[in-house]
Amino acid sequence: MCDPSQRPGENLPFDDSSVDVTIATGIMHHVDAPASVIADFRVARKAVLISDHNNFAFGSTMARRIRLALSCGLFGIAAFVKQVFRRPGYSEDDGWWYPYSFLNNHADVARFSDEMFYIPTRPLNTAAFSNLLLNQSHFAVLAIKRS
Repeated sequence: MCDPSQRPGENLPFDDSSVDVTIATGIMHHVDAPASVIADFRVARKAVLISDHNNFAFGSTMARRIRLALSCGLFGIAAFVKQVFRRPGYSEDDGWWYPYSFLNNHADVARFSDEMFYIPTRPLNTAAFSNLLLNQSHFAVLAIKRS
């Protein structure tokens, strides 16, 4: 069992560019600081694949619009209040989690990749909008490194 205080996703025991591909599937919404984990993908030489959910595509049309409006910096405060003054939320099915969308970390991955591909991993929710941000609840991002 891993000691959570060591935060192994933020301190991979490998040299830079020492593995071909790093993969994170369904874990980023359980991480307190996703940007720190993404920074440690420095170990990847060729590619990074991240698959997780997109918090902006859940709920009613109104909930999505409110979440998007709050994303300018107020979303964290609103989530904190909604989750009874705790940073993470909790569900029986998923355990402790944080409100998360990979789109919040797009720039973190773009810094070390030459190309990025977004791949839907669930059917598109076309109830109200026609864009990736508000309709795709789960997707994978493949970041290719050429250098």
